[in-house]
Amino acid sequence: MNDQAYGDDNNHEPGYSTIDENISSSATAFHEPQDVHRLVQMFQGVVDDMPSDFDSLMQNKPDWIDPEKLKRGQQFALEHYFGVSFSKILSLYILFALSHNGLDTLIYTRMSDTPYKAYRRYYATSDIIKSWMETDILTPETKGNKNMRRVFQMHQKVHEDLLQNPIIDGQMEPRCTILGKPWYTATLANLKKDFKCISPAPTEINSLLERQKTVFNQCYLTTTQFGFFGLAIVYPEWFGIHDYSRQDMEDFVHLWRTIGYLMGIKDEYNFGRGTLDEVKERSKWLIRVLVIPKFREITEKWEHMSRCAAEGVRMYMKKSLSFESSFCYLCDILGLKSTNVKKTIGFRKYIYLWWLRFFMKYLLKWNLFNLRKRLNRYIFKSMKTAAEELNNENIQIKLLNKFIKYEQTAAV
Repeated sequence: MNDQAYGDDNNHEPGYSTIDENISSSATAFHEPQDVHRLVQMFQGVVDDMPSDFDSLMQNKPDWIDPEKLKRGQQFALEHYFGVSFSKILSLYILFALSHNGLDTLIYTRMSDTPYKAYRRYYATSDIIKSWMETDILTPETKGNKNMRRVFQMHQKVHEDLLQNPIIDGQMEPRCTILGKPWYTATLANLKKDFKCISPAPTEINSLLERQKTVFNQCYLTTTQFGFFGLAIVYPEWFGIHDYSRQDMEDFVHLWRTIGYLMGIKDEYNFGRGTLDEVKERSKWLIRVLVIPKFREITEKWEHMSRCAAEGVRMYMKKSLSFESSFCYLCDILGLKSTNVKKTIGFRKYIYLWWLRFFMKYLLKWNLFNLRKRLNRYIFKSMKTAAEELNNENIQIKLLNKFIKYEQTAAV
């Protein structure tokens, strides 16, 4: 990491306002014509499918890929692994809300529609992403590159399946159940009350979405790419990411720009393209004009899959937050009103949210007792334990039985 200090709760880049000034205040604002124009440009990608050949991507890598910058980006991600991982978990709620078709596709795969399935899926995803941080993703036959190919081929398979068997409206609701019942609670109604003042997304977007042939198009891929690093670069202090230089953050973005390319994202759609200032501005813009408005449209399917994800992650990351706590924290980050939900979470969880904010913004900034390294070690140890448990049939039977009881309770 470079010596020049760049990350600070009280320091903001020239031209950027604080969260309250720049994003949350626009939750009820009218969308400017230039916002609509940029969204329309971005959503042109719904008719531009992902490429079909991973080998071609490997053989024709663009000149902008810098192996040294990539390595430094990997090192930064590993040094801040706890915060980066936490940001990705919260980003799931955003990605589930951004695209109804994307959410339907996730349900279609039937890999994370119950807590037990989500536990296996999101551990596997975490392990894959960790390999992208630890090994050379540009060299064939490394663990990271093999996993890159594996994910690309998995996307391609689902893409081809959906072309042959497209999802019909209403088809996914019956699949989005636990023991035959959808898993949603009074939390959803309270969230809808809290979010009713949010202005809707521009109507032009709906007509563009109707043109998409399948979910694995350039637009979907780039918004998913945003989910892996967008929150971390816009709100680093909320995830305990401090004491970094500008170059550190540029390298981190370059890492995800490169991963985006290897996932089949064309340069004109790649969310990591341009300077750091441009990427941060693009991220803030997307949050303001699309992410926040999309929370106005959350559904029972959204809550079901979000709860499954949160509970699944908690099975291998024991100290991970509950759905209510983690989503309330996301609302605080985005400056979204969540008064009605917070009234229902209980006094202990409400106080814990304030403690968590203090912990992330200040204790990790001071890094007392090497907190950052200790938290990183906790994540790595949890993943190692999960890997051992996944290969132990007896433990899996116990976990599955535990989940069955849990799911029976959730379905009541």
